[in-house]
This record gives sequence, C-alpha cells and structure tokens, in this order.
Amino acid sequence: MILFLVWVSIFGVLQYKGIEDVDIFHQIRTGQLILEQGQLATVESFSYTRPGESNPPLGWLSQILFAMAYEVGSWRAVQWVHTFLLATAYALAAWIPLRGGVGIYSVVWATILGFLVGLTNSSVRPQSFAVCSFALLLLSIRPRMKVSLKLLGLVPILIIWQNSHPSLIVGLVAISALASVAWARWFLAQAEDKPWGLTLAWFMVFAGQVATPLGAEIFSISKANLDVARYMLRVSEWLEPWAADVRGALVFFWFALAISGILMIWIGGNLRAEDCAVFLAMTGLALVSARFALFWGIAMIPLWAKWFQQVKPLSWFQRLGAIRIPLRFSIPIVVAGLLIGTIAPWLSGQPTFQDIPIDGIRVLKEVLPQGRIFTYREWSGPLILAGAPRWKVSIDGRLYLYKQEAWENYNRAASGQVPLEVLWEAHHPDAFFLHPGFHRMLILQLRKYTSWEEIYADSYCVIFVQTRVP
Repeated sequence: MILFLVWVSIFGVLQYKGIEDVDIFHQIRTGQLILEQGQLATVESFSYTRPGESNPPLGWLSQILFAMAYEVGSWRAVQWVHTFLLATAYALAAWIPLRGGVGIYSVVWATILGFLVGLTNSSVRPQSFAVCSFALLLLSIRPRMKVSLKLLGLVPILIIWQNSHPSLIVGLVAISALASVAWARWFLAQAEDKPWGLTLAWFMVFAGQVATPLGAEIFSISKANLDVARYMLRVSEWLEPWAADVRGALVFFWFALAISGILMIWIGGNLRAEDCAVFLAMTGLALVSARFALFWGIAMIPLWAKWFQQVKPLSWFQRLGAIRIPLRFSIPIVVAGLLIGTIAPWLSGQPTFQDIPIDGIRVLKEVLPQGRIFTYREWSGPLILAGAPRWKVSIDGRLYLYKQEAWENYNRAASGQVPLEVLWEAHHPDAFFLHPGFHRMLILQLRKYTSWEEIYADSYCVIFVQTRVP
C-alpha cells in the first residue's frame, strides 16, 4: 500500500510538470513518419542541408510509441506514458530492498531521495524507457544468480531498452560492478560457485548494445554525438556535474552524494562489497556526465534503503515502521490516489510548455506555410513537429548527423562572423527563426537589411522573413 502511494505520488507530481525538452518534438515527428511509411525513417526528411542523406534509426521504438500516444491524446498522452515509465522505475527500484526484507519506511525515504536527484532531469523524453528498463535489469540480476532459462527474461528488456534509448552502457557499468565483486569472492574462496549466471548476464548486456538496426555502427554514432555535445556545443546535460551550467540543477545530486558518504562512514565495516562496487561504478558514471545522475538515483535507492535500515538515526523514524493502514481505509486511499495521480491531470487539459517558442511558431506558420528555415538548434524540434515536411530546417538536435564543419559554421554565423550574403548563398533561407541571445550579432546584421522583415520577437525567438533577395 505504501509503495503504491509512493508510485502514485511520483506519477502525479510529474504529470503537472511542463514540457521543456525540445528534442521530444522531432522524436514524435520521426515516429509519425515511421507509422506513415510503414518502415523505419532512414532517409533525411527534416533538414534542407542534408537532403536524401542517411538518417540512422536511433531510438526508433520510443519514437513510434510516443507518436502513437500523441495521436491518441496529444501532449497529455505523451506525458502520461513518460511519467508512467518513470514512476514505475522508482517503484521497481524500491521493490528490490523490500524483497530483501528492508523496512518499508527505509525504502520510502530512499525512494524520495532518488526521486529528488532525478527531478530536474525528468523532462518528457525517450530516456524514460531506458530508466524503467534499467530498474527492471537491477531487479532481475542477483550476485549469486544461476545459469537458467530465467536469463532469457533479460532479452526483451535489453532489446526494448537499446532500441528506445541507446544507453545500455549504463546497465553494463552496474552489472560489471556486481560481476567483479562476485568473481573476487570466488578467487578469495569466499564463494563456492563461480558466478557464471551473472557473467552470462554481463555478456547479454554487452551484446545487447548492438541489438538494433544499426548494429556496431551505434558506437561510432554515440561517439560523434558525445564529441559534438560535450566538446563543441557544451550541451549542459553532457557536462560534468560540477560545471557552472548544471551545478544548480544538480544540487540534490550533491546532497544525496554527501548523505551517501556519511552513511558509508557510519556503517563502516558492515558495508557489503557489492553495494560499494555499485556505488563507486555508478557515481563514477554520474561524475563523467550530468545526464547519468537520473540513473544514479535509481541505482542508489536499494543501497540507501539498506543503509537507512542499518543506521536509523531518528527515533521517530523507527516508530513509523509500526504504523499500519487499516483495510477499511485502503480502498478509498487507492481510489483517491488513482483519481489524483492519473485522472485529474487529464481534466486539467494539455500540459504547459516551458521556454519553448510556441507563439513564434504560430506566427511563422501564418506567414510562411512552406519553406527553408535557418534556425537555432534547440528550436528545430518544435519547428519540425509543427511544419515538417513543408518546413525544412538548417540544423537540429540530432547532433551526430552533422559534421564538425557544420557546427563550426553554425557558431560563426550566430556570432556575426559570416557576412549575410555568404549565409544567403549557402542556405537560401525563406526565414530566420533565431534565439535573441545566441544569435544577437546575426540579428543585428539582419536588422540592417531592408530585404529582411522582422515579423515577431519575444524572449524566446526573433523571426525574419524575406522581402526580396539581398
């Protein structure tokens, strides 16, 4: 009952969060294309700078599922699917220590802490499929698991994960930590049997990385994406968690990390080697890139629950364990939880959009129903969903598709280093859909030309349309 209330609470809270991730827009449009064509969208359809070029089907499964949800109930349905997966991931992670005999209230506090860690990275996006799959993987593996047909249950989890969001490397890191300790125990004669079951699971996770239409090409695409995101564009979620751009958003990560350190010092010699290995491996991953803090919070829930159970520093915390909800109250609580967490958001209408130029897109659609749009990378997703294929954008959030030269020119144009005549010859745009801060110098250039008319401006975008060829 308590775990159900935690699930419903997380589900309900996330339902009221606005849409703020811009890439989910082109993910949905790609899913729509797949459904329309009856096959994977492997040819470029959105960008006028890459006509007819190859489009790797990255994350195609989540794109289809989100597109189907969008057709059923627009953004509310998309958000419902996303939040259902995230809330379920936290519930699955909480079930791991419960299954091991840890008290429910230790588990609740651990789950709340894990939820707070991931809250700032819980925007609607395909990552929710990966997080839920990760929790299922953690629930499925055990340090002393045997080689059996039960291992086949991992196959659909791994395939769904990697084809929805190619981040199976996270699962590989976690299971590597467990397998390393298991083999160390055998070498030190602390375990009689070799951990073949866990080792086979490791190989299954490793092989699962190529279980997509891309095969081994997934590795080169992932590297290209990392190089552009981290080193060229400095995309915030790919930065280290101490970087200035993400430090504020990760305050709960640092708080939880400090709590973890205190608990480990407190428990001392009673810490399990497996728990320490998972903590070190997942913390190392989270310190590499801020985007992994969400997975870190999921992996840490079972550890925190056990550690809370061991220390129980507050007397009231112990007394909570004796509280039981009478059966006569259980059904009303369940019904109320379902109404508040699942139905009420639908009655409140569509979710809001945060920091996305919806009004600007509406204006451009009235003025330019079809054409080539030179745009800000982050705004390409909303433009694609609103107007593709009638609208074609200059560049977009699929970072791995564009060469280094394209990103260098993108930055140079924004800073005003490219003359407008040169930009025109390279792009022949029908409109400029720009960011007032990032494109400040380019906007100043355009305002000097009578051949371009500024038709709209707000805190998110500035729009110019062509009046005549310069």
